[in-house]
Amino acid sequence: MKRLMVCSLVSIIALKIHAQNDLEKLVLSLSDSIKANKGNISTIYQMRASAYLALGQYENAISDANELIKTGEVGEWYYLKGAALVELENYGEAINQLNYAIDLSPDSVIYYVYRGIALRELGEFEDSKVNFMKALNMSGYEELIYVNLAILYEKTDEQQLAKSYWDKAIDQFPWSRNFHNRGLFFMEYEEYELAKNDFVMSIKLDASNTQSMIMLAYVYALLGKYEDSEKQFLHGIKAGGANDPYLYFYRAKSRILSEQLTKACQDYKKARKLGLSELIIECE
Repeated sequence: MKRLMVCSLVSIIALKIHAQNDLEKLVLSLSDSIKANKGNISTIYQMRASAYLALGQYENAISDANELIKTGEVGEWYYLKGAALVELENYGEAINQLNYAIDLSPDSVIYYVYRGIALRELGEFEDSKVNFMKALNMSGYEELIYVNLAILYEKTDEQQLAKSYWDKAIDQFPWSRNFHNRGLFFMEYEEYELAKNDFVMSIKLDASNTQSMIMLAYVYALLGKYEDSEKQFLHGIKAGGANDPYLYFYRAKSRILSEQLTKACQDYKKARKLGLSELIIECE
């Protein structure tokens, strides 16, 4: 299961805009202003590009950033394009755009963070670390930096360093998503009791967090607590996870552990119908 990266910049933008506007309505309003040539067009394009990022419409964000870049060189515009490219996993071109952004605005913390993410995903771990540490020595976005340093050290298999940054994220930002993500970290190292505790806390902090419910249910199965596992999967369904393919995928894996192969393969087929590509060999 993917991490709950609500702490990515895109989601931070979304949270800020959601506090005042519905994103879809905001995009429509900004589009109307562009068509009518009203207001400061550069500002409007920049706002719409940010809104597209928050909505996950990355190609549209890039299109608006390109319109801005045609009119001049502003760090934020290259950054918006670079951030969208990171989300599209086009890391090489993202780095090029973020380099422009940093050259133009070397004091912007988030530019280094996103360049660090792109470098990390390309396996350039030392350069990635340099960017994260540069950002950490500045001010702002500490949660995002801690989380991405933790992921970096997971990739380099430096378990204790990874844990230290998950701990820092939780100490300063004790939110559901961070407990969830640390729970996934513990699962990778088969520390299932610690993972269980984090998923329980994640759900306590956010009763709608169905991803934590799913992973808690799976952890129960890994601990041999099959009845608790089944109950937790039902909680996940009732809480809104009925159409989440991961719920059926992990329930299938859990039911294999409890030797319920027929039910497991029924869940697996449902997960596949809902679009999940992961395989369970026992059901193929």
